[in-house]
Formats: sequence, C-alpha cells, structure tokens
Amino acid sequence: MEEQLTDLYTDAWMAMASGNSDRFDACFTEDFVIVHMTGKRQTRDEFYKSILDGTLRYYSERIHKMNITFTDDTHADVIGHSLVGASIHDTGLRTWCLLMSFKARKEGNKWRFCYCEVGTWKGRFEYE
Repeated sequence: MEEQLTDLYTDAWMAMASGNSDRFDACFTEDFVIVHMTGKRQTRDEFYKSILDGTLRYYSERIHKMNITFTDDTHADVIGHSLVGASIHDTGLRTWCLLMSFKARKEGNKWRFCYCEVGTWKGRFEYE
C-alpha cells in the first residue's frame, strides 16, 4: 500500500503541473480541501481553477523525504517534503521547500487525497 501512496503523491504533482483534469480528478476526491500556507482554504474545484488560470503554477517536484502512516485499511496520512519549482501569484519561478501534509482515503481499490495542509520546511539538501 505504501507504494500506491508514493505513486499517488507523484501523480498528484504531475496533475498539478500539467493541469490535466482527468489526472487531477484521479488524484483528488470530490470533497478535497487544501489549506495553503497563508491559511487560505480551497475546494478541489477552486484549487484546480487556480492552477488553470495561472495563479498557481507548478513546474517540477522532487521528493526529499516522505512519511506514510496508515490510520486503518482505508485512511492514511502522507507527509511529503519536496523541492518544488513553482510560481505563485506571478512571483516568478523559484524553488520552494514545501511540506505537504495529505490525508488519503481508499475508495474501492483506489487511493485518493481528500485533504491537504501546505507549509514549508527548512533543512540541508543537495541539488543533483
């Protein structure tokens, strides 16, 4: 199950970078809510619209580390520390050290994210 959640984390970033609606819908539940580091809350549709209109532009993501904890057979916490190439509110492309704290829910045989809180992390890392 950990591999499925690691793949979901990567797929979610690819969905955010591409803006592909099918890929996005496959990663996030209809009731998905994201809470940005500013405290702003967005529904899945509001978040997706922010990606499409360019308010949030994601270009790349590289996992620094990830922790996965299963609450039960259908719920898990996925906390990823990633280096993300993004432009937020037209600030220009820069690398962000984002801490993405996701809650995942298994629906049928498929895991999807249903909630996320975004923050930053500080630490030593090396670029490849």
